[in-house]
Amino acid sequence: VTGVQTCALPIFCPQLKELQLGGCTAIPTALRMRDWAQHCPQLLEIDFSDWVELGDLQLLTLGKSCPQLQHLNLRNCKRVTHDAVAKLVQELKGLVYLNLSDSSPSPKADEEGEEAESASRCVAAIGSCRQLQRLHLRGSATTDAALAEVLTNCPDLTELDLSSCAHLTDASVPLIARLPKLVRLCLADTGRSEEHTSELQSRSRSR
Repeated sequence: VTGVQTCALPIFCPQLKELQLGGCTAIPTALRMRDWAQHCPQLLEIDFSDWVELGDLQLLTLGKSCPQLQHLNLRNCKRVTHDAVAKLVQELKGLVYLNLSDSSPSPKADEEGEEAESASRCVAAIGSCRQLQRLHLRGSATTDAALAEVLTNCPDLTELDLSSCAHLTDASVPLIARLPKLVRLCLADTGRSEEHTSELQSRSRSR
């Protein structure tokens, strides 16, 4: 199946609810994204993981065209910017699963402060998705203050991956500990102390 055929195929499946395209090399145009929305009104889940060429225009077009989306995987989509994701989540209020793991390119030494600020704006915006249940932020440069927006506004979180979020500290621990439904928590390689990390993971397993 060619790349063009791959991008066109969904429009011939009007009952489609889930679209798995992880690792695909075909890049859909913004127009094709609108076609998907028009012809697949029941589309609820899309996996774009490892689409390293996926850009902001396609993603934002999809958000405006498919506001009913509930599951979105953008793992390792490094061309998608934090600002685009922040705008996207304003359109997708019904998201229950969002994966942004490893979606940020490694910044140069003199750009680390700017990356942290940009990532933090993005994560804070995710707090508007109040139905969110599963969130993966591995490798994000977000800060405690931005994460607090999510932890405060998304009480239904059951799964949270904060591994390799080097800017996070023990300041986030109290809010994480208050999540009543959390059953899966990953804190590997964060800035938290070992004592607090072990305590939180034990709590999440005991629920």
